[in-house]
Amino acid sequence: MTDTILHASLGAIRDLEDAGVFVPQVGVNFAQSDLEDPQLITRILWTLDQFDLWPDRLSVVEVLENVVVQDAASPVRNSVNTLAKLGCHIDLDDFGTAQNPFNSLRQLNIDRMKIDRSFILNIDSEPKKQDMLAAVVLLAQRLNLDTIAEGIETHAVLRLVQKLGC
Repeated sequence: MTDTILHASLGAIRDLEDAGVFVPQVGVNFAQSDLEDPQLITRILWTLDQFDLWPDRLSVVEVLENVVVQDAASPVRNSVNTLAKLGCHIDLDDFGTAQNPFNSLRQLNIDRMKIDRSFILNIDSEPKKQDMLAAVVLLAQRLNLDTIAEGIETHAVLRLVQKLGC
């Protein structure tokens, strides 16, 4: 199924570009089992080549935070870091929902942090959530990571943080 989604996503970028519409990147989620597959990198590169696209066009390879990466030899960690070195951008999805989100930030070459919807839901009426969001956004800024909050781009998150005064 992953290969089908990857193929369809990259094919859509190529079709749109051929029609004169430039889409800079596409997001594809990979399960832990995908990231553990030693053939994943080869299949991704083959599919990119098939559509004559550079790896940075697959700029959102979403890694769920609960995909725990324990040791340097982990196949998941190897896949994620290899994809990053090839030029794919890596998103850490659902930040704040796993037991130790900071290990993910430290161990993987992450480009963007996706703040889980639970941090944003009812934020206007929950001061603790406002403080937590401010802290997470500051953390992301200090690590030079873009942020997105379940569909809200970085600038909207920052405006929300400023508006809430946190």
